[in-house]
Amino acid sequence: MGLEEEYDERIDVSLVDVTSPLAGSAVLTYVDNSAGQADNFSQGNSPNTYGPLSIGTAFANRRVLACILQGDSYDAPVTGVAISGATGGTTFSTFAGPGNAPAGGASSFSGQITWAWADVPTGTTANVVVTGGSASGNGNVLVVIYTFDKTLVINGAPTTSSGTAGPTATSGSVTVNTGASGFVIAAALNSYLGNGGGAGATGLSITSSTETYATDRYGAHGSALSSEHLVSSKKSGSAANTPTSVTYGWTTSDQILASLLAWN
Repeated sequence: MGLEEEYDERIDVSLVDVTSPLAGSAVLTYVDNSAGQADNFSQGNSPNTYGPLSIGTAFANRRVLACILQGDSYDAPVTGVAISGATGGTTFSTFAGPGNAPAGGASSFSGQITWAWADVPTGTTANVVVTGGSASGNGNVLVVIYTFDKTLVINGAPTTSSGTAGPTATSGSVTVNTGASGFVIAAALNSYLGNGGGAGATGLSITSSTETYATDRYGAHGSALSSEHLVSSKKSGSAANTPTSVTYGWTTSDQILASLLAWN
């Protein structure tokens, strides 16, 4: 074999992408939120459609993740979520505050946070359709949209948790076990309740996060602030099986519902 033939048989390693991300290193991208859209969620109107919302540039492995914050009052939880264009359906998980009495009582919490995700490989916009139970009450709803590459997560589903604080507190925390890399999202909701008749929280914030994506604070509803929502992302998790705590705070005594989602 001549020198030229030997050279031709060598492997061209320059074509190997040594920088490609590995599973467990998914990057979360915030895309859009429904602030300013019709926000009434009620038995008479259910199901409610939020959209069209941007889901960014299409790609084969795109997974759309929606955080749905429902305020005001409810008598039954969310029973269905559908993200349009999904292949294989939409999966969702809902967390509600303690109690399901009508809004305004200091011993109950009216509001819930729902996480929903679906594979949507095509299109640049999608509708999020939210269905309530047969006795769902009115509620202000904020839908926040994220996307990521599903092939870069190890687990088929996220880890989620929730917590509440109030009605006289001004801070609280919630913890979730995170895997190596991946991402974490925190969501907090003040809904129609307040110390001494529903004064409403002010200055709602989430610490230990890298970005704040959407705040949608509504005006007074009767004698109470109807709802205030805040969603924030840490973008990347920590070492495997390490609890990650996020503290949420506000400046006026009130009740708050918060939830964390970690996916690696």
